[in-house]
Amino acid sequence: MAMLADSLYNRRGEGAPEPEELLRVPDVEGHLLDGFIPVRFPDRPEQARRWLTQLADPLGRGTIRTDITWWNLGALRLRPSRRRAVLNVLAPLLIFIWTAFSTGALNRWVFDSVVIGLTHGLRIGAAAVLCYVFVLVMTGSGRASVMAALGVYIAGSITGVYELGITAGLASGFSWRPVTLRRVGAAYALMFGAAAAGVSATIRLLYLSGALPLDRQLTEGFVAGFADGFVSGWDQEVNGWIAMGALATLLAYASLRITPQHPGARTLALPGWVSDLRPVGAGLLVGGAVALVNTWANGFRPEVSHGALLAPADGLAVGLAVWAVAVIVTSPHVTRGRGGRPVLCGVAVTVVAGAFGVVAATAKGDVQDGWARGLADALAAGVIVWLVLSRTSGDQPDRPRPSLLGAVRLAVPAVLATAAVSALFAVSAGWANAVVFGLGLGALTLFAAFRSPARSRAAITGGALPAAEAGMLALIVMGLIAGMAYGFICGTCAALTCKVSTEIARRSWPSTGLRLSWYGLLGGAALGGTAAAAAAFTGIDPVWLPVIWLSATLVTGLAFGAQGPSATDQDVMSPSRLLHLDRATFLWCTLGLALAIGLAVGVRATAGTGRPVVGVMAGVVTFFTYGLTAGLTVAAAQSRYGIAKLERTLLAARGLLPWRFMRFLDAAYEQGVLSRNGPAYRFRHPLLARRLAAGKRQPASGRTFPSGR
Repeated sequence: MAMLADSLYNRRGEGAPEPEELLRVPDVEGHLLDGFIPVRFPDRPEQARRWLTQLADPLGRGTIRTDITWWNLGALRLRPSRRRAVLNVLAPLLIFIWTAFSTGALNRWVFDSVVIGLTHGLRIGAAAVLCYVFVLVMTGSGRASVMAALGVYIAGSITGVYELGITAGLASGFSWRPVTLRRVGAAYALMFGAAAAGVSATIRLLYLSGALPLDRQLTEGFVAGFADGFVSGWDQEVNGWIAMGALATLLAYASLRITPQHPGARTLALPGWVSDLRPVGAGLLVGGAVALVNTWANGFRPEVSHGALLAPADGLAVGLAVWAVAVIVTSPHVTRGRGGRPVLCGVAVTVVAGAFGVVAATAKGDVQDGWARGLADALAAGVIVWLVLSRTSGDQPDRPRPSLLGAVRLAVPAVLATAAVSALFAVSAGWANAVVFGLGLGALTLFAAFRSPARSRAAITGGALPAAEAGMLALIVMGLIAGMAYGFICGTCAALTCKVSTEIARRSWPSTGLRLSWYGLLGGAALGGTAAAAAAFTGIDPVWLPVIWLSATLVTGLAFGAQGPSATDQDVMSPSRLLHLDRATFLWCTLGLALAIGLAVGVRATAGTGRPVVGVMAGVVTFFTYGLTAGLTVAAAQSRYGIAKLERTLLAARGLLPWRFMRFLDAAYEQGVLSRNGPAYRFRHPLLARRLAAGKRQPASGRTFPSGR
């Protein structure tokens, strides 16, 4: 109070008030507090009061904020009607337009084809809207829904693959925390799977009707990566929608099971006899249905001599995927007591799958050495069964880390299985496919060998899903239904988007710098090799493959390995210094990743078309569309500057904060309104903050003040 009185009445100049007026004021404390801001900011008292009020009580609910930081100002709150309009209409429209445009522009130059670009843009734009709407309906969270759309954008735009985008979208959307389910039930997962298959059917109809000039191959069934699926059993014309629906349903079901429920969540349950099915029963039921349908559908394939021979393998693939997801996401008691069965069950599945796979693969005219393909798929299926059972049975939460000798013993089976499968796959599909296949199976078995059982169980049955768990779950589902090589790509994309979403949600402090992790660089090198192997399938000159590998490694290494260590309240630095460090991290992440992506796409386009001009156009267009968007997303996970800048811009546009925000904070500090507490500001006294939050106003002149009556 003495400081306030000194500020008001010890001023020089004509018109300064006299302290005797305090004798006539009933509320001396309020009178002095109201006069303090006009004295400190005589040129803009009302603006300063409005800005300081926003800093004191950002939500307008009378909750006083202790620390004022430039990175946590509170987003602009919308009225319920406007929020519904933004979430339900404006956001989906913008998501589709930007995703479709970015994807179409990127792929148009990479493949030097407007038709391919248009088809990819339509597919990925539809996937982004589908995942956004599904997450919004199930959780009601706008942020989780936006992350789902960004996941589709990051994974789908660069590849143009529909189911890959859906996998990444579900992983990133449901890994956001905090978020709870507003609606629960397996029926919602079935509805999502039907919608995903319906999108593929709609795009196919657009092509058949001639409404849009689309690419025929890209409009068929959508479960078609650069590598064949399980014994290549899916017909893109007739029954590809079954695989698409199965993939989307299983991934959606797993996402719903690992997301916490809201206490008042609405339930849409399946019939009782369906809900009571155990994993084995569910797998047999769905697998048998798929086998029956595919017995008819495979008869339409001209390259198949005996279509019915493919159907059992298709049914086995989907049945095993249903069983695996049901076992992984079900409560622990379902698999308790199976400690000695994982290896035996894996061997049995390998034998059965081998019989089905060899017969099915030899029935196809476009598969070289069908016996090798069938055995490779069978061994992969057996490894997946061993993985699922070993991770859900006999878990010992207190199991110590294995010694060096124990680690070698665990790694040997993984290496042997990977080598055997890769060799078999190389015989039937070539070395490039074998490399990708080997990477996927090797990652899967090593993960099973070195995982922490307690962490895996806790992660699957509740709480946030770690990136490794999300990636392995996607790899298992995709590996069984669409092929191990393709599953590896989907698993890594799911892990990346889950990692980015989780880091954005947890990022509460700015970073103090940028560094690259060793595991990010190793993962980037593996994915770079995958990209080079995928390019080899398109007939690119082998001379370009090392360059493609290096450019892809740079991109994935930055995306996976970028780390921005967070500052803490113990760090001794000024707010401006911390802003400078965090802004540097943001700019390096954004521009570095955008340049790397532009370079990689430009190299790929040049190698594929043989025209450097096309490569330059592809790189430039990609930099300003996909590159910057992906860079901003990754930068948001490693820094606070981007999101804070957006918040400040929205608040400044409403007049609630100044455009030159840091300059105003420094001025308030120099005028004694604010004090510093490390990298944060505080009001000089809590009384001032409470008075501002109470919404009191006074004339701008500062000469007379309200009497309080």
